[in-house]
Amino acid sequence: MTADVLIVGGGIIGQSAALALSARGLTVTLVERGPLGGQASSAAAGILAPEIEAVGEGPLLDLALRSRERWPAFASQIESASGIEIDFRNGGALRVAFDESESAELDRIESWQRARGLSVERLDDSGLAALEPSLRPARSALRYPEGRQIDPRRLMRALAVATSRAPITVMAREVIGIRHDRKRVLGVDTDSGTIFAGQVLIAAGCWSSRLEGASASRSVRPLRGQLIELQLPQDVLQHTVFACGGYLVPRTDGRVVAGSTEEEVGFDASTTDAAVSLLAARAARIAPALAIAPILRSWAGLRPTTENHFPILGAGILAGLYWATGHHRNGILLAPATTDAVVSWICEKTATPLAWSAFSPNG
Repeated sequence: MTADVLIVGGGIIGQSAALALSARGLTVTLVERGPLGGQASSAAAGILAPEIEAVGEGPLLDLALRSRERWPAFASQIESASGIEIDFRNGGALRVAFDESESAELDRIESWQRARGLSVERLDDSGLAALEPSLRPARSALRYPEGRQIDPRRLMRALAVATSRAPITVMAREVIGIRHDRKRVLGVDTDSGTIFAGQVLIAAGCWSSRLEGASASRSVRPLRGQLIELQLPQDVLQHTVFACGGYLVPRTDGRVVAGSTEEEVGFDASTTDAAVSLLAARAARIAPALAIAPILRSWAGLRPTTENHFPILGAGILAGLYWATGHHRNGILLAPATTDAVVSWICEKTATPLAWSAFSPNG
């Protein structure tokens, strides 16, 4: 039997797209070589605050802001379909300056973000200390009240349950390449044979560009990010905090995720003692109470990144082939908007908006 749509990759993008397309009545086959959500999606920090790292205006910021607006409904749908609470929180986010040069950078960021109409508040040292007393004394900060977060491990467990309950065929195979007749896609070749499908969505993260026949002018490569999780008996922070070249993401039970590295090491997803030490020291510099916090675990994920860190979204050269990959550090954040786009391409045959030309797989 030929599926209407075959999706390569079982991370947050692949599973979300599978659920949305299945809900539209299409027959969907999802192919993933390992556990669903077992790669970059589960390894993420779960930050939903696009303003905090934005370097300026542009299509990526527009896409991220649109996607964050969709997150409350997106989270509700996942919780309803799975029966699992995914710890979606509206805690806000802070970008903190500890010295004069960092404070000057906040001035620049605040200026263009206010001009853009973003919701941003400036805090002086006393205001920041009153809001987050566990932070070490700082000069100032920008606060983003619309910043949100999600626990990716809970999220991916819930998505796996929702996928198992939906009429989606899940196959544990390794996809080797795209089967086509030089004009349109016919399916995929796997390590166990060919699976035929009328349409194929590539959502295989940093492995997307390794698929034979999946030609695109832009490519995806892995970028390793290592993180650690610390534990204190009570909540230390209320906000996600960006400072000292890293970030802290508090959970509801006293856990704090500290990240992250960016390493060009190919497909090596191992952790290193040096990175763990670096992340722990950085966390303590931001919030001194974390200096005595035990490290619960350390892990690494392979972010699917592109040359300009923009995702690859849209129809490929072959008819029936679509791309939704290369989300860099923003796969969790961009999942709702990406899923909406996939549904538009495949179900409604809507062309990708011209504003999305920066994300095109065809250059």
